[in-house]
Amino acid sequence: MDKIDPKEDKIEKPHAFFVEAHDVVIDPDLSKAQKTDILETLEQDARQMSAASNEGMAGGELANLHDVLEAKDSLGLPPIAHAYDLVVKDLRSRMKTELPNDSRALIELGLTAMEAVVHSVILNQVSGDLDAGSAVRLDPEVAAGIDDEIAREKLDP
Repeated sequence: MDKIDPKEDKIEKPHAFFVEAHDVVIDPDLSKAQKTDILETLEQDARQMSAASNEGMAGGELANLHDVLEAKDSLGLPPIAHAYDLVVKDLRSRMKTELPNDSRALIELGLTAMEAVVHSVILNQVSGDLDAGSAVRLDPEVAAGIDDEIAREKLDP
């Protein structure tokens, strides 16, 4: 009897393995091509659910086309920007939970900083300013804004 490859199972039945499209992106067992195939399947399903919903048909899962498209976009990011993007998504999901005010303020600060870094990394890599081994350089205005925000947070945690 043939054994079924777990990766193939994930590709053929992604809804059985992944709760959110973001989970596909962070799965360490899958190649980028396999993740792309899975996200294509999830996108088709989400588009069908969205069309059905627009025609007045209710039921099943919610159409999460936006989440799937975001996940597909994050696969196309340069590796450094992709890593920051994952952290930003994690922080945003934590903001949806009940948090003490001090934790919420720290996460908001972290989100602001991470989003600035992601933006800077993407712009630098697109313009060719960064090669694979170079350090991240922030735009001076972005860096100054982050420094100001950190200074304000230290004064009023």
